[in-house]
Amino acid sequence: MSNSFKSTKIVPTISDNYKVKLNIFALLQFKNLLLVNGISSQHDIWPSCSSFSLKTDSWKNNTDCCEWYGVMCDTVLDHVIGLDLRCNNLKGELHLNSTIFKLKHLQRLNCDLVNLTHLNLSNTGIICNIPSTISHLSKLVSLDLMTFPLYLIVKLPMFNWSTPLRYLDLSLTFFSGEIPYSIGQLKSLNQLSLKACDLHGLIPQSLWNLTQLTHLDLSFNKLNGEIPSLLSNLAHLTYLDLEQNAFTGLILNMFHKLIKLEYLDISSNNITGQIPSSLFHLAQLSYLDLSFNKLVELYLSDNHLRGSIGEFSTYSLQKLLLSNNKLHGHFPNSIFKFQNLTYLGLSSTNLNGDVDFHQFSNFEKLTFLDLSRNNFLSVNIGSSVDSISPNLESLYLSSSNINSFPNFFAQLQNLQELDLSNNIIQGKVPKWFHEKRSSNSTHSILFTHNNLTGMIPQCLGTFPSLSILDMQMNNLYGSFPRTFSKGNTFEMIKLNGNQLEGPLPQSLDTFPNWLETLQELQVLSLRSNNLHGAITCSSTKHTFPKLRIFYV
Repeated sequence: MSNSFKSTKIVPTISDNYKVKLNIFALLQFKNLLLVNGISSQHDIWPSCSSFSLKTDSWKNNTDCCEWYGVMCDTVLDHVIGLDLRCNNLKGELHLNSTIFKLKHLQRLNCDLVNLTHLNLSNTGIICNIPSTISHLSKLVSLDLMTFPLYLIVKLPMFNWSTPLRYLDLSLTFFSGEIPYSIGQLKSLNQLSLKACDLHGLIPQSLWNLTQLTHLDLSFNKLNGEIPSLLSNLAHLTYLDLEQNAFTGLILNMFHKLIKLEYLDISSNNITGQIPSSLFHLAQLSYLDLSFNKLVELYLSDNHLRGSIGEFSTYSLQKLLLSNNKLHGHFPNSIFKFQNLTYLGLSSTNLNGDVDFHQFSNFEKLTFLDLSRNNFLSVNIGSSVDSISPNLESLYLSSSNINSFPNFFAQLQNLQELDLSNNIIQGKVPKWFHEKRSSNSTHSILFTHNNLTGMIPQCLGTFPSLSILDMQMNNLYGSFPRTFSKGNTFEMIKLNGNQLEGPLPQSLDTFPNWLETLQELQVLSLRSNNLHGAITCSSTKHTFPKLRIFYV
């Protein structure tokens, strides 16, 4: 398109006059928005302009707009299809609500606005080449070229770009290749969006100099390499989207400075390893997506995460901890495809549905399982469930609507912690439990608030490593166990709320002075039973050295 041109057209009919008037109105309003800066030598700024003209001087009412300088019309339909305002030394703001965009058939726009401060061509449908000389707009504060469908072809300078630009959005444009180094020179940038621009290569180090950034979107490109630790320089970031790229390697422990971060999406990359601990201390974080990666450890417990977990599409995880959040929805069955899972914590969410416990037998390496306190989740443990990972060390199934003791417990030789409290388990304590006393590993047993019946197991005192025993609020009966061994490690015993009766053991001088051997005991509760006898003071010095709470 030349610097100035006139169109040739046929004479419009009477029926076309309305369209012509609309074109005139839109162009005149556009003209009034922009100011002519006067004719002066601007060759240093626009070396491609051999001369300057005031094309808009010919734009006058009651004249044919298709005869105006810089206006191109369709010669048949009278549509304004092009504007050439180059080398016109205009200034002003060009916004999305400008009347120029009422020219629905506009296909070409060439304008060099030296003093332009705001340029918004987003979603206008204009076919336009944005040259690298856009960097000469030294007063530009906001540049928004995001468009769909893709009509804008954008080229930015590789170096030497210094403007007060605070907002730059080139999303969905034909801006391909590597991110130019010059973007890192826009020190005033607050928001940078380069979404879906077909970018590739590494992120230039200059980008991490943009310390005023609050919003950074580089999603849906082909950027690669590790996510640089210099990201921590952007201490004002609230929004970071790196979704759908080709980033690899570990996520470095670099989030300790990003305390304002609210939105983080690194999904659909090739990230490996575990999530860094600094990510768990982002108090403002409300959205986090790390899906479709190759992470092996995911620790997100004790946050305020909301929404549904959904199904997983990556099965490389080894540790998944999402406990104590506000998650809801159906229990994700895709978890059972995690062949290398060792830790699974989903307690205190609001997951629902039925879980067939036999599926956990798929986890041969599982050592930690916590499904406690999911009030809407029903864990089906039937007599057919006879095996689980032999490596299991910690099993927490509190408040899981379980109604019977699982048979597979007898096989768990390495079990250290067992919590079946607040369920609806009925019947006697199974025989295999008596055999567990030979185990040197179990140190925590919680059977509280069930409906256990029968005689209280007399073997309770023979577990050599047991430190916490809680069987309160059941229907156990019998006399208080007399088998607590010397050198035990008990810290807490709760047997209240049962039907224990009879005298305290005579061998213990009326009151069970053998409890004095429990050097680590801190809580002792014997209330709500039928125990009787006298409590006497022992002659032993320094009895119960750590006892803090005593209920009788």
